[in-house]
Amino acid sequence: MDANVLVRARLRDVLLTLAEAELYEVRWSAGVLNEMNRHLSEVMSVSSRKSLCRAMARAFPDALVEAQSASVFIAFAIDSDLARAGCAMVDMAARRWLGGAAPAGIKEIQDRLAGWAHRELGSVVADLIAREEFIRHVE
Repeated sequence: MDANVLVRARLRDVLLTLAEAELYEVRWSAGVLNEMNRHLSEVMSVSSRKSLCRAMARAFPDALVEAQSASVFIAFAIDSDLARAGCAMVDMAARRWLGGAAPAGIKEIQDRLAGWAHRELGSVVADLIAREEFIRHVE
């Protein structure tokens, strides 16, 4: 869950009620709870916010998870199925980033993706994208 849904009282109540009914599993990070507290400070007292957080922790003891950085998450997704990730990302870059204007070829798109990843996410993700297998099944 993100802070934007936890701040709004009725929406929070509905979502947490559905989670209590075991329709889905709730997950949030410490950062999400901190952001929720920051926004709730405008409408709730400190003691009310603490009570809310304690009640949420009691109701959902397994909800607190460690947040992953975008680079870790993307590296995991790419590494789990390199060829499928390659097809999806090359298609996405061609349609959304390049507006359908195809560059010289798939290898150029791969190089552009790897360059972006190196600047934005670091060498681990860039190295995964640069692998030959990343574009092996792209047509």
